[in-house]
Amino acid sequence: MSHLVAHRKLKIFNLEDMGASEDEDFSICIFENPSAENFKWTALNTHNFSTLVFVTKGEAKIEIDSRIYMISEQNLFYLPPYLSHQCEWNKITQGVSIKFQESFLFGSGKIGSFYKYPTFFRTKTPVILNIKDCSSIQNSFHFLKEEWNLGSKLEKAIIKNFTELILLFAGRCNILPFQELPTKVNRIVYDFISLLQGSQGEIRSVQYYASKLEVTPGHLNDTIKEVTGRSASDFIKENVTREARRLLEYTDARISDVASQLNFHDSAYFTRFFKKEIGITPSEFRQKQNPQIIQSNP
Repeated sequence: MSHLVAHRKLKIFNLEDMGASEDEDFSICIFENPSAENFKWTALNTHNFSTLVFVTKGEAKIEIDSRIYMISEQNLFYLPPYLSHQCEWNKITQGVSIKFQESFLFGSGKIGSFYKYPTFFRTKTPVILNIKDCSSIQNSFHFLKEEWNLGSKLEKAIIKNFTELILLFAGRCNILPFQELPTKVNRIVYDFISLLQGSQGEIRSVQYYASKLEVTPGHLNDTIKEVTGRSASDFIKENVTREARRLLEYTDARISDVASQLNFHDSAYFTRFFKKEIGITPSEFRQKQNPQIIQSNP
């Protein structure tokens, strides 16, 4: 696979970019007769919405942060928001995908409620489930597809209900055990990680995230550590490092521009931070991951 090089900054796509109208918070894609073009790797994408994909035939590869995920027949795949990825679809791949904002399921006043679905949204990482023996999920996708094709006035409400059923049935798989904690604790953890991913690595202050969550920095750190065993600062550094890697690997931005975008006051400070976290300098990382990007003026 060859990485496509973007320019300066990775674009974050929204549902409108995917063909939805301005006031829509979900989109359905039914792929039954993919063209030969779908067989190639797509350009790098980052979305601000969640995606569920059910593959009924064929297979696909998705690369996320240099890791390859294989999606096969009768697999259900969940892709969280803000993960940069590339896809390669088999020419015979068929299935259904649902792209949606949180407001689609919970309304605009209930953002942050995804933690109720343990198999998916508590993890903030990709999930693949084999559902060949789960007729409830398969039937829900079948009815969802039929409703989408009908285009009735009740379409959104019915599709919303089927989507919730799919998530609830998938939760029964218990593939990803999650420590049962009070609802408020779950919500703080989920919302903290959501804010992190949406920041694109540009904000490194625990105080900032605590303020957004209306808790003290100490309470935020204690809560995150109680659930994960790691501090909020650890997650922030990991997020900054991940975004730096993406920018270095997938864009032709100069290292000084990457440092500036991530709010480092100079390139030397950014280089020290990156080497401490990764073990090599930004220039060495870029040369290793994407040697075709030539830095004439880093």
